[in-house]
Amino acid sequence: MPAHQKVNLFRDQLTAEVRPAESDRDIYFTDERPEFILSITNNMNVGIGGESSLTWMIAVGDEKPKPHIREDIDVSVPAKETVEFTIGGELLAFEGHTILGLNTGGMRAPHSDSPVLQKSSGSSYKPALSFTTWDREHYRVIHEQPKRTQEFALVSSISIVTLAIVQVGVTANEPIVSVGIGAIILYIFWRTGRTQRTSRNKS
Repeated sequence: MPAHQKVNLFRDQLTAEVRPAESDRDIYFTDERPEFILSITNNMNVGIGGESSLTWMIAVGDEKPKPHIREDIDVSVPAKETVEFTIGGELLAFEGHTILGLNTGGMRAPHSDSPVLQKSSGSSYKPALSFTTWDREHYRVIHEQPKRTQEFALVSSISIVTLAIVQVGVTANEPIVSVGIGAIILYIFWRTGRTQRTSRNKS
């Protein structure tokens, strides 16, 4: 599942969190333009509005990579409330460990009746959400092809064992017994394969 953390935009008085718009998603692909939900909580006694805005970024790579997506969003949050905004919609483009970060240029007039959150002018950010982005073909090769290979091996094993039992039964003039034993083995293999597939789907 994607990892996420709360980000302080202005001390602990103005905080933000980001989560995927599709709650059941744990990976994304390079050709997607996913959206995310940005939740901003205002713990101050005055509202944030007017020309307030913040900057969100997406970066792909190891450690703390430079962002290749950088956008600003206007925000307005009443005092003591939490407001949600939709961000994203940009092409992910690159494969790898992906970070969605937030940053601001500070708070203007923080002790006034109309403080203004300023957008960032740089490329630094505070990580809010991380997930994995895959190239679709690469994902198929790494994850889906081995599953197909395992299933093919299972079917081949069943066929070989069943054929061998039937041949033994025919040779011993007991074909009905051999078919019965073969059916039992087929059932065991089927249950085993079903259990493995169910386990993989849950993971």
